Amino acid sequence: MISGENSDDHVDPPGGQARPPRYMHTSAQLAEDGVLHATTRTWTDILLSGFHGSVKVLLVNAQGDCVDVSPVHVYGVDGKWIGTHDRTDTWTANFDPKVAASTASLKFVHSWDPQWLQSIQNTVQWIGVLIDMIIKAIVQSGKGNVS
Repeated sequence: MISGENSDDHVDPPGGQARPPRYMHTSAQLAEDGVLHATTRTWTDILLSGFHGSVKVLLVNAQGDCVDVSPVHVYGVDGKWIGTHDRTDTWTANFDPKVAASTASLKFVHSWDPQWLQSIQNTVQWIGVLIDMIIKAIVQSGKGNVS
């Protein structure tokens, strides 16, 4: 069995910032039968904004060549004050056992992976809920007339 783990990667948006508070961390084990078992933690320290990040695992042979790559997995978190800002997911990928046998190490690639349309839809939905709450509060306070 081959095991690997990365340090806490900063997941930078295009144009990047110095040490943004967006992180991903993955550990994985590749079994002789070719099954990769991985755990990815995604989190942010930003208060009002989340992000989506992706992870893939590279299988590397003793010569340093990439012999195969896992499918990409995308995970999203919310801002620290507005939802789930820290999540851990387990996932698997299947490889040819011959490829697994030639693998000497695992390398991890974490990337910024914005889901622009989903982010816009979520923001519009959140604004709608907020407006609804404000209207209800005004009506319940007796300060607003709704006919």
